Amino acid sequence: MVESIIKINDGLEVSIREINAGDIMDATDAAQELRVLSGAQPFLVVNPTKLGWHLLLKSISSISDGTTPTMEWLRSLSAVEFQLLQEKTDELDAAVATETLGKGVSDRGRDSTAS
Repeated sequence: MVESIIKINDGLEVSIREINAGDIMDATDAAQELRVLSGAQPFLVVNPTKLGWHLLLKSISSISDGTTPTMEWLRSLSAVEFQLLQEKTDELDAAVATETLGKGVSDRGRDSTAS
């Protein structure tokens, strides 16, 4: 599993990790909202903004001061800290995707005449 450390808030270190399928399922459940349209049955939708927040929260493996990562903790960050955390998790996700896609191509192999 890929991990990275981000320094925010006067030296506070936040460890982030790649998310897994369970994280995505849990975040999707947490981001569901009940909607009711006039004359229709109630239904659930996934709020994409909330999904992003919950995935960000799931990607935090630890905080150096021992704080448990919660939605309240995320809300307490400054806008700059929050943006930095989002950017770094996006970079980690991109690196993991690139590594995974690269392995898939190299594992599959290529016929030397296919170029």
